[in-house]
Amino acid sequence: MKNRISLLVALCLVSHVTFAASSYVGKVKRIVTPTIIEVSLSDEEFITLHILGLKTRDEQPCTKAKGINGKACEAIKAWLDVENFGVIIEKVDGKAMYGDIVVGNRLVSQEIVREGFYAVDSSKSMSHYMFEAEAEAYCNYRGIHAKNLGKHEVAAKCSRR
Repeated sequence: MKNRISLLVALCLVSHVTFAASSYVGKVKRIVTPTIIEVSLSDEEFITLHILGLKTRDEQPCTKAKGINGKACEAIKAWLDVENFGVIIEKVDGKAMYGDIVVGNRLVSQEIVREGFYAVDSSKSMSHYMFEAEAEAYCNYRGIHAKNLGKHEVAAKCSRR
């Protein structure tokens, strides 16, 4: 009997940890900024999702975005130009929702970093796959890392990988 109770408690704890994030299917309603996307969950319901794990800086609304922000908005629009995609909500703070979007087998946050549009915010994400995506962008001088092209220390660091 004692073993059954222990097993039941353990299963409850595992299911709580495993299913802490909520998953939905949605489609794009509006891309506000490269890290804030309005997602329609149904005809009547939509959420504003803040993409987690990205180091945000002077973001511009996509309607006015230029430079690297404009390119990020265009890329996100192209990635989300699908019928439906997965929405993972990991944190809710008041009306703000934080999480990620899954298109096919790709996470939008990881693609944003891999293309060099944003760096990883290590105070909010310690995900290995995000740091690998950032290293790929850094070593290939993509996006925000293009300024490092021709720097010996960057080439030396990347050659040791």
